[in-house]
Amino acid sequence: YDSLNLYLLSENYYNLLSNWNISDFINDYRKYVYLYPPFIVFQSMPFYAIFGVSEDIAAFSNIIHLFILVFSVYFIGKKLKSQEIGVLAAVISLFFPHTLSFSRVYLPDFPLAAFFALSIALALYSDHLNNKKYSVLLGISIGLGMLIKFTFIIYFASFFIVWIIKYIVANKNKTKLVSEKQFRNILIIS
Repeated sequence: YDSLNLYLLSENYYNLLSNWNISDFINDYRKYVYLYPPFIVFQSMPFYAIFGVSEDIAAFSNIIHLFILVFSVYFIGKKLKSQEIGVLAAVISLFFPHTLSFSRVYLPDFPLAAFFALSIALALYSDHLNNKKYSVLLGISIGLGMLIKFTFIIYFASFFIVWIIKYIVANKNKTKLVSEKQFRNILIIS
């Protein structure tokens, strides 16, 4: 990935869409969608419309992901331990070198981290896919993560495998490992 390429691509898409040049936009989109997932490029367009087109505004569009990351880390800490731990974890996450540096660069790495944290939080709150609302939100989060960077599934799969193994070990004495409700929610997620 190259931040200049992503910026130029987002600027080109914005110019094509703002001039209602849909056919050229579709042709360009088809050409680059295999190289760059579209979410990172499209996230900056509302900011371009409000603040104007520049590389700084493109990087500023990562502010959305900063909020997603902080709230996700808070809810992970709250679910795993307590509300105080959630607040502490969220504040500490703001000062990680990764957060400070990558939130100011127009690359998919920071949005990837934010949506990875969001997916973990939603997975924890889905109560092993028993809660339909959080299961659907988890599916949406995974889908958006894949639209940010194609390797998102590799990161999430490692968490998901450990999460499933932990669930199997905790429920090894049950006759049915997956309830009908969980199976239905799995189908909804997919």
